[in-house]
Amino acid sequence: MKKTIAAILSVFLCLSLCGCWNRREIGKIAIVMGFAVDKGEKEDEIEITAQIANTRTISSASEGKDGGAKPKPYLNLSSTGDYVFPSIRSSVSKSGSKLYMAHNYVVLFGRETAEEGLGNYMDFFLRDHELRLDMHLLVAREKGADVLDVNAGFQSIPSLHIHDLIQAQKQLSTGMTVTVFDYMNKLAAGRGAPLIPLIEISKSGGEDVLHMSGTAVFSGDKMIGALSERETRGLLWATDEVEQAVLMVPLGEERIGIEVLRAKGGMKAELGEGGNVTMVISAEAEGALGSERGKENYTTPEGIDRLLNAFAKEIESEIRACLAKGRTLSADVFGFSDVLYRYHPKKWESMQNTAFYDLPVRIEVKTKIDSSGRIGRPVK
Repeated sequence: MKKTIAAILSVFLCLSLCGCWNRREIGKIAIVMGFAVDKGEKEDEIEITAQIANTRTISSASEGKDGGAKPKPYLNLSSTGDYVFPSIRSSVSKSGSKLYMAHNYVVLFGRETAEEGLGNYMDFFLRDHELRLDMHLLVAREKGADVLDVNAGFQSIPSLHIHDLIQAQKQLSTGMTVTVFDYMNKLAAGRGAPLIPLIEISKSGGEDVLHMSGTAVFSGDKMIGALSERETRGLLWATDEVEQAVLMVPLGEERIGIEVLRAKGGMKAELGEGGNVTMVISAEAEGALGSERGKENYTTPEGIDRLLNAFAKEIESEIRACLAKGRTLSADVFGFSDVLYRYHPKKWESMQNTAFYDLPVRIEVKTKIDSSGRIGRPVK
């Protein structure tokens, strides 16, 4: 009797299992890999571009179909409207499927949109439950939609290529990585200028290629200018974000190539007599002699001293170049306000309306050369 009851209960329990009730077949969803937000043709109109992975052609994109033209492994769908959310939802009428956004990699804003302000657009990217907060933010020097249509890398989909470019720039330390969370956290804190990487379309061998080209500087949610790649690295020395780099160091009439192997940086606020604040930027770098075209042997004690001095001066020059650009833009790009807040919160309270970008700065740089490569004396 007990076995019979157990068998009946087991049948009822099996019937109550719902399985994958909310499953989505891959052939019936549009997988979004990237978004672009641009100004529309009409006033107060925006254009949203969603880059969708063409799952039917990705596997055959490299060889074509039936010997014909190579199919694109992605589809860019654009729609216009007054707000981000309805514009994205209206893309369903073009794709035939609901957009699936959990795999989105990048969000691009056209320069015109960035200069008018991002505040009206970020709400959707924070609120929608499918979108991740670690999506990369970028500002396009042109239209964001144009950037999403340049496929020049090893990846078959531009959004994936852009993701690779963001990771690759760490080898040169000429750009930064900013996610949706990073940007909104900086904006909400109100200490220091929010920053977003810049990307542009350039030519190489007659073909369009994508190039990370510095950093967009914001005042609140509006873009007010840009840092060059060199100025961006000057900032990264101070924020301890230089991982690897190649520096061409001026020395006499020559420029010596040094590969940075290890680096460390930081900032602190010092209070002097009378409560005067001085910002201290420190940077340490260890490198290897990569190339030289002169005749001097920099492996001698005298040569090493000259090289180390020139190495340190170049790092300081990059930092000062970024300081100068921040003052030109009247923007606290280094985040001195936040540094003072962390070190001396009471002092920060009395200086909230101060032009932090104009504070006096002391720069301390230490350098070390670990290797001259396989040769010591130059070839000449």
